[in-house]
Amino acid sequence: VAGTEDAWTLNDTAVKAVIGDVFDIQVKDIFGWINNKTKITTIVDEIFGERAIADFVSLVVTLEKANNVEGIEVYAINGKGLPLIASDIVSITVKDILGFVDGKGDILDEILVAVLKDRTFENHTKDIGFNYVSEKNVFKALREEKVYDFVRGLLDASNKVEFLRKYIDDIYFGDLAALALKVAGTEGAWTLNEKAVKAVIGDVFDIQVKDIFGWINNKTKITSIVDEIFGERAIADFVSLVVTLEKANNVEGIEVYAINGKGLPLIASDIVSITVKDILGFVDGKGDILDEILVAVLKDRTFENHTKDIGFNYVSEKNVFKVLREEKVYNFVRGLLDASNKVEFLRQYIDEIYIGDIFATFLKVAGSEDNWTLNGEKAIAMLQDLFNIQIKEIFDWIKNPEVETIVRGIFEDRTFREYFEALKLNVVSDKRALQYFVDEEIADFIVGIIKESDKVAFLRTYIDEVYLGEVAELFLKV
Repeated sequence: VAGTEDAWTLNDTAVKAVIGDVFDIQVKDIFGWINNKTKITTIVDEIFGERAIADFVSLVVTLEKANNVEGIEVYAINGKGLPLIASDIVSITVKDILGFVDGKGDILDEILVAVLKDRTFENHTKDIGFNYVSEKNVFKALREEKVYDFVRGLLDASNKVEFLRKYIDDIYFGDLAALALKVAGTEGAWTLNEKAVKAVIGDVFDIQVKDIFGWINNKTKITSIVDEIFGERAIADFVSLVVTLEKANNVEGIEVYAINGKGLPLIASDIVSITVKDILGFVDGKGDILDEILVAVLKDRTFENHTKDIGFNYVSEKNVFKVLREEKVYNFVRGLLDASNKVEFLRQYIDEIYIGDIFATFLKVAGSEDNWTLNGEKAIAMLQDLFNIQIKEIFDWIKNPEVETIVRGIFEDRTFREYFEALKLNVVSDKRALQYFVDEEIADFIVGIIKESDKVAFLRTYIDEVYLGEVAELFLKV
């Protein structure tokens, strides 16, 4: 050993700092401590107070200084830096340690200050290569926080959960998903594997931790939570999780959902357009559930909208449906359900229908009252009369079954001659035996034969003046 105070050598090599501190003690120092009855802690502080734990460790292991990934100076062994937390611990001085045990302060706080210093969470996590704290938004409120402030605050907080909430309240579920999946973005603009997520997934990712606490604290009903998250989403948005849905126009130019370019039937498209808010409205018990379902499913579509959509063009082309085709399906169904007299309700849709309209659904009948055609030619008189009958007349006849009214309603002012000619029986109508008969209105004849009590007397008005020769003329060349 050679040298003097602060400059000692051992075997021609400078001694370690701790050894130098011991070599620096003078005999007078020892007598002074004895005479003054100096506490051992004071003596240790006086000798080693400024020495760090690292100085003692260096007695057996060579410690150097190096910069970590963030450029923070740390202790190193063989060129490899110690973890920041370890380096900070061995940086604690003897004076610090003596302060912990002197009983004058908050020992826990003093240890925390000495160990944690002013390091942030990001300082420590980056140092050990755990870059998630720097890269993932789930840690955005925590990464720049000083570890001491966090630990001290958590220890002091009477409500630990409320304390922690300032670090987690603004975390999105999307941020949590990003820990395990390739999720990026922020509220309303999330991507998964660099592709925009489906709307429903985006809604889930938009949930924040503070929303969860709010629902719990307010004892929010599950239906209200579902409404808040998915209220504006349609069934189609959920279907699109497994099947790609697009939008297309149907034959009427109405926008419908489509799969692989093929539009769904209008009714199916309208059903998958029902929103979660609609469904929750069905089950909340506050309204007429059936009516709410009808409104949501049927919307303002007409019968023609639906029948044209499925290629059933009869409703558009045939007059039997002329009143119904423009009717909104909802109004029809709702009205039918509410009507106390279903038949009377339905009559508004069928009263004006002609028998000719009905025949037109399966025969080549066309036209309107008194102007009917069959197979492109004017219908014969008896068919004109049949086709002219309207449903409302049949209902009137059923309600008031007066024979004369029915007969006159069917035959109107037709004569027998018109019927004979329609049947191409002109030769019959020209016979003299029928001269008092053929120009008689059929209705008058039928009503008369039914009403007259003396049927023979009634018939004689048509035959009394007929000669037997004229009768024979009907069958012979007389």
